[in-house]
Amino acid sequence: MLNKYLEKILLVIIYVGSLAVVFVPLIIVPYSYFPYIIIKTIILRTIIEVVFLSWLVLMLYKKKYRPKLTTMFYVVTGFVLVWLVSTIFSSSFTKSFWGNSERMGGFFNFLHYYLWFVVLISVLKNIKHWYNLLLGSLIASILICIYSLGQRFGLSITFQSGLARVNGTIGNAAYLAAYTLVHSFIALYFFVKSTVFYQRILYFLAFLLLLVVMFLTSTRGAALAFFIAVILFLIGAFIFKFYKEKNARPIIIFFSLIILFSLFTGIFKNFDIVTKNSYLNRFANASIGDTTVQTRLISWKAGTKTFRDNLLIGVGPENYNIGFNQYFHPDFYLYTGDEVWFDRAHNTLVDMMAMLGIFGIIGYLGIFALVFSIIWQFYRKQGYAVNMYILALLFIAYFLQNIFVFDSLNTFILFFMLLAFVDFLDRLNKDKVDTELKETKFSKIHPLIPIALVLVIFFSSFFGIQLKQTKANGYTYTGFLAQNEPVDASNPEVSFNKFYLNLNKAIDLDINPIDSINTLTQGFPGMAIKYKDKLDREVLNDAYLKTIELAEHALELDPKNVFNHFLLSKVYNSFAEFTRNPHYLNINIKLLEEAKELSPSRVRLYWSEAQTYLIAGEYEKAVAALDMSIELVEEISDPHWSKFLIYGNIGDFDKASKAAEQALYHNHTIPTSGDADNLISLFQDTDKYELLEKIYFSASHLKPNEFAYYERAFPVYQELILNSEESEYYKERALNVFNLGKENIVGEYNEQVSSYLEQIKLF
Repeated sequence: MLNKYLEKILLVIIYVGSLAVVFVPLIIVPYSYFPYIIIKTIILRTIIEVVFLSWLVLMLYKKKYRPKLTTMFYVVTGFVLVWLVSTIFSSSFTKSFWGNSERMGGFFNFLHYYLWFVVLISVLKNIKHWYNLLLGSLIASILICIYSLGQRFGLSITFQSGLARVNGTIGNAAYLAAYTLVHSFIALYFFVKSTVFYQRILYFLAFLLLLVVMFLTSTRGAALAFFIAVILFLIGAFIFKFYKEKNARPIIIFFSLIILFSLFTGIFKNFDIVTKNSYLNRFANASIGDTTVQTRLISWKAGTKTFRDNLLIGVGPENYNIGFNQYFHPDFYLYTGDEVWFDRAHNTLVDMMAMLGIFGIIGYLGIFALVFSIIWQFYRKQGYAVNMYILALLFIAYFLQNIFVFDSLNTFILFFMLLAFVDFLDRLNKDKVDTELKETKFSKIHPLIPIALVLVIFFSSFFGIQLKQTKANGYTYTGFLAQNEPVDASNPEVSFNKFYLNLNKAIDLDINPIDSINTLTQGFPGMAIKYKDKLDREVLNDAYLKTIELAEHALELDPKNVFNHFLLSKVYNSFAEFTRNPHYLNINIKLLEEAKELSPSRVRLYWSEAQTYLIAGEYEKAVAALDMSIELVEEISDPHWSKFLIYGNIGDFDKASKAAEQALYHNHTIPTSGDADNLISLFQDTDKYELLEKIYFSASHLKPNEFAYYERAFPVYQELILNSEESEYYKERALNVFNLGKENIVGEYNEQVSSYLEQIKLF
């Protein structure tokens, strides 16, 4: 039998542990890999396991601590089972189950939120307990807001200071916006609930603080969701007639002012008062043509096509990238540059559809439908119109902002906590909150037996999973940093091994080695070049072979991830250059063909293919691969520049000049003064003044003390300023160039550059 003393101890562990869960978002581990995510998630999982296992002992002995089989319990449990089924049939079970380092969104982590949800609906049977938990979460959010203000004003105590878009202890502005959005409604809920004047003042101040920080994140999705909620509140105030209630009037007045301010901002969006404020300008001048909007539209389209192809069970958690790669649109490069490896749709609905299939999206929407149904039924029976309406708006705002982003650890904590709270309201409304003391058939078993079992489970998880992943994170962080450290000339092998061996240790320890392998694979070619003349050739050769073996293993674990193919391709090319062995070039061509089947429009694969042919000395095939990438998206300058270099090396200067012209037309950044000199030799005797201007502008900035650039640039600028329709633009650039020359040219030529500058001013 479970005595009352032990029961109280277990309850205290559950209460304190659950309170600790809502404070987890405050944690940052600065000197770690993904400092806002990995260790924070490990701590969260550990706390939840302590809470869950404590509850497990309680529910064995006391029926009142067992979960009631409510509609919410069935719906949420069903949703979790969909996750499990999709994980089991995923093409990468390892990634779908464990998640990746950046998102930690696999089934294993998701299961922990569910376990906490089960504990909350089983143990928190008193409204005071619920208000304490919600208030604890609100306090945590206020502390994060204070920290965020410290970031904005550049306080040195913050991990990242002076940010224009604050991210708090959450680590991402969009995540912080979602977190503060939800808590702003929690603050309002307490505001309308409270009858004590000073408490109401404190809750409203908390609401204002949360709103300010959400504004400082400059996250338009969250702002739009909040604005819609504001409109709905004002409409609801008249439909449900709670505008007559004293506790609702301050909110109505404040929300009306927000509407007026928004209208003012929209009307005067082109005036200095808006355009000179980066926050107001970002909100007021948002348009469908914005980069972030366009990338999301492309991403959503890929996700819906993935849903169509994988209707029943999706592609599996953490596998959105499979569909994104398959339906990748090359225009993405025009909006994001290097950020083209999306692993989320930036739309939770599309994510659910693509990763979990039709049952996933039905389950997700079903949860929200049930929430609104419960809130409505509670209102009809109990009243509390303002309270229930604010709670409903909380879920509406949360749902709307999730159309533009996706959940993280921080919002998952809130989501499952609030679902459990709504379930409590449902049972309270139906008088099904069981507090009777009922023994179970386990009462004859001594409590030490189940306690011993749960301790075995906990320590197995702690040492077998949590601690191993923590150690792996430390090794990954050390190895990652070593890439940017200078070579220790006295002992280069030790310096190299700080990168290589630490990442290998991380791979050996990590529960999901894919990310650690990718970190090694991504950094290895650069490190091999860095240490090529400093290490014994045999040492590097063995390291190459081991890295290739590991990268191939990552591909086995995650076979449809094109990013794995791309990284392995780079290592194959690097090793082929190192050994001059064509064997790995042939393997790489086959690898890239496989990758192109998975992602036909990903132009980087064609660039890698071109690099492979270049190493093999097959220049025509290299150009053909580059031409394929240009057919996909012509506006990217890189393949044109690569063609310029290839044609220049083989002496075909006519084709080299055409390729260079295209690269410069598409605003390619000239990397070195040597490249600038080569371009000058190609175009100096032509009348392509706009092209020459680009070259001389870059050349003067690459080598500002070279007088010849200024001497040749002057007649080009003279022609453009006097005869071009964009004379003011070229005059401004000319002033930039010759001011630079005046500052850097010394001796007799300084006077000549100054003369050029004065003449430009007179044009």
